[in-house]
Amino acid sequence: MESRALTFVHFSDIHFQSGLSEVSKYDLDSPLRHAINRDLKQLRQRDEFKRFDGILISGDVAYAGKPEEFSCAIAWLDEIAATIGCDSGLVWCVPGNHDVDQSVQKGFKAITDTHAALRRSTNLAEDLRERLDNETNGPLLFQPLQTYNEQFGRKYGCPTTSKEPYWEDILTLNDRSRLIIRGINSAYCSSRDDRQADAKLIVGPMQLGFKPENDVTSVVLCHHPPDWVLDGDNLASTLNAQTHVQLFGHKHFHQHLRIKNSVILSSGAVHPVRDQQKWEPRYYVLSLFVKGAGADRRLEVSLYPRVWDGPKYCFVADRGCDADGAIWETLQLEPWFPPKAEDTVANAKEEPVMVANRKRLLHQFMLLPYSKQLGIVRGLNLFSADEMDRLTDTELFVQTFQRAKERNGLEPLWTAIEAEARS
Repeated sequence: MESRALTFVHFSDIHFQSGLSEVSKYDLDSPLRHAINRDLKQLRQRDEFKRFDGILISGDVAYAGKPEEFSCAIAWLDEIAATIGCDSGLVWCVPGNHDVDQSVQKGFKAITDTHAALRRSTNLAEDLRERLDNETNGPLLFQPLQTYNEQFGRKYGCPTTSKEPYWEDILTLNDRSRLIIRGINSAYCSSRDDRQADAKLIVGPMQLGFKPENDVTSVVLCHHPPDWVLDGDNLASTLNAQTHVQLFGHKHFHQHLRIKNSVILSSGAVHPVRDQQKWEPRYYVLSLFVKGAGADRRLEVSLYPRVWDGPKYCFVADRGCDADGAIWETLQLEPWFPPKAEDTVANAKEEPVMVANRKRLLHQFMLLPYSKQLGIVRGLNLFSADEMDRLTDTELFVQTFQRAKERNGLEPLWTAIEAEARS
């Protein structure tokens, strides 16, 4: 295996605005996005940035959860992917409060009533389970995120539903151990009434059921940091104990902390609110590399915070970085040795090619017309007629890959998608 770091661009709080972003002369943030693209082109001239593995987004892609905002975001992310030389489908994202279509709640007072009831709950875990499991209440809570799911999250294989409130994806680190990225939804109980003091967001314990293994390194994306979350103490303690890298958004300012064996990053905002104090557009590049083996395994986290320099009209390395513009953190990993080649083949739980290409496969599937997507699902007999009638489109496509994996493996699905893409 090629021994190199996994390298990502991390964005948060991009805030594309309907009727303004990319379509109006009054779009004052267009130069910022252009400068990020230019900055990444310059970074790619360096040996350590010759290859990128994707884009991580910790929420607030849109400003008001409207379709045209997500369309602008997708077009810009396609440009960024081309600049950093990675597949345009290699985007991992979670929703933020601005990705919620707040206008939907005007027609469903039951949604905000449910938010209020959950915030008053004395048994949050049980109340959440009952409401999210309910065939009516569960989908209703996620209704304001429907546009996000259908126009953006689903495109990148990262939608969330009442049945699947978080997502996970698996990549391979340089020592053949697993990097598991989990996207946590902190915005499904968001409304215009959100307040840090007394109207907090909710994550819920169902999104925090980590299953640590010696060969697993964990990265988590979540829009709202723990102090904005009703069950934030549980969120913070679990993530600090069970994960290695935590990526947050929402607060619009940069923060880099080390707690226990976990690095916590708030990247700042690409497009913060202009009347906000200390307005500094920001983004991150981060790399992950495993050093050592056995009992001496360590995760080297290289952080490259980039900040807007107004007078120079460009992005530069943040204060406190070394000569290469980096901040370094080293985390201890569990003892582990990579399996021998013959054991890897004999004990493979899933076709290795499928694991490596799941993200690309999913992206190719989402680029197909809806009729072809539905034709593939029906042709492989993955769901009963009752399930096809009952599940929403997002729920259906979220479960398609897991159902295919359980039934016949991903190879038939791969073949069907490629056949439709060529037709």
